[in-house]
Amino acid sequence: MKDVYSVTIPPNGTVVFEQAGDRVMLTGLASPLKNGQKFDLNLGFMNAGIIKVTVTVKAS
Repeated sequence: MKDVYSVTIPPNGTVVFEQAGDRVMLTGLASPLKNGQKFDLNLGFMNAGIIKVTVTVKAS
């Protein structure tokens, strides 16, 4: 696994973060995440600004 600090998404394109591919690493959490838990995550984009998405935790 290597760190990537940005992902390019083509116009009208999508990116899926999943266990076997690209993923988002969350650090500094106040408590462990639980399978099935949902939370809001703010993603920052150069052209689109901040987009809020709802994340569902899936255990590996």
